[in-house]
Amino acid sequence: MSGVLLAAEDLHYAYHADRPVLAGVSLAVRAGEVVALLGANGGGKSTLLKLLLGLLEPSRGTVRLDGRPLRAWSRRDVARRVAYIPQTQAMPFPYKVRDLVALGRIARRGLFDRLNRTDHAVVDAALARLAIADLAERPYTELSGGQRQLCLIARALAQEAPVIVMDEPATGLDYGNQWRLLALVRELAAEGRAFVQTTHHPEHALGGASRVVMLYGGRVVEDGAPLDVVTPEHVRRLYGLGVTRHRLADGNVVLVPQGASHA
Repeated sequence: MSGVLLAAEDLHYAYHADRPVLAGVSLAVRAGEVVALLGANGGGKSTLLKLLLGLLEPSRGTVRLDGRPLRAWSRRDVARRVAYIPQTQAMPFPYKVRDLVALGRIARRGLFDRLNRTDHAVVDAALARLAIADLAERPYTELSGGQRQLCLIARALAQEAPVIVMDEPATGLDYGNQWRLLALVRELAAEGRAFVQTTHHPEHALGGASRVVMLYGGRVVEDGAPLDVVTPEHVRRLYGLGVTRHRLADGNVVLVPQGASHA
């Protein structure tokens, strides 16, 4: 698979033997792509991310990074190639924001190596890219949920990994920052990075992804361009909610809910 950075091949996983979470999931992510994993609660999105990151071992199937089985890579080499942004992250120590973002350099430098001029420049650039340079000297523990999320994203940028995996990256962000984040992800993908992100929001998949993978019942039921996947029929199947789709004068597409289904 030419150009594939991260791939899942026929993944199966179950937390309990009689309750499979994922069954036969395959996925290939290429440089420049923003892949949104869209699904309802319990659909297997977060489990799939953990498998892609090597945090869980599939009961069947293979995860490949740059064509090699993930298990063949050391954890440090994986960290040089794949950055992870969780929904939230508690910090036991009140790191300053700059120091937290600098943790992204560990994969490049080592745990106890001092940062050099290049490292500091990368950290400064990540803070500037997320427009949080003014927070650099503040303790992470004193920030709002949305500000913390921006810090975690800046840390991932400082890691300089070609693949970034994000679990609900818009969590805690206000409306404006949600859409600014989606625009930033598109910019970074255009520079050659690959993104895999989970979302509950069809609008984010429509407006921020180049490709949407829809998970239902632990399986991939749709995989394609956002306008082909995020249709009223598919949204109803996934969420039990009727919607209509409208194209605005600026070309953007929005969904308008009609009401919840009790079927």
